[in-house]
Amino acid sequence: MKIDTTPLGIGKQSIEVNGSWGEIDQADELMISLYSIDAAGDNIVAGLKAERTLMKQAMEFFKNIFHLDKKQADQIYNKVDGQVMNLYITYVCGLIKGASEQSFAKFKESLKGENETDPKGELEKANE
Repeated sequence: MKIDTTPLGIGKQSIEVNGSWGEIDQADELMISLYSIDAAGDNIVAGLKAERTLMKQAMEFFKNIFHLDKKQADQIYNKVDGQVMNLYITYVCGLIKGASEQSFAKFKESLKGENETDPKGELEKANE
């Protein structure tokens, strides 16, 4: 299956992945980590630890399934917005687990909205 990698800014529009049992297992581990952040509730330390675990697992996951080089991994780590990354994790894991591309139409629209926002306009709204 082809996975859209445009949100990562790694110089490729999409990458083919297999959806093997190993990738499904890694996707499940990633989703467990993502849900662990919410499960931490009001425990700030547990929430931060869960976030760090998720970030590390996500980077390893993307390095493995997309065969990223160091430059591409650094690009993701240093340039991709955290909210976009959380949505992207759900998108990739969903596709690997068999969801259809159409089920992620809202994801793609939300990314377009992220790219089309005017930071100056947003700042002016916040100052009103």
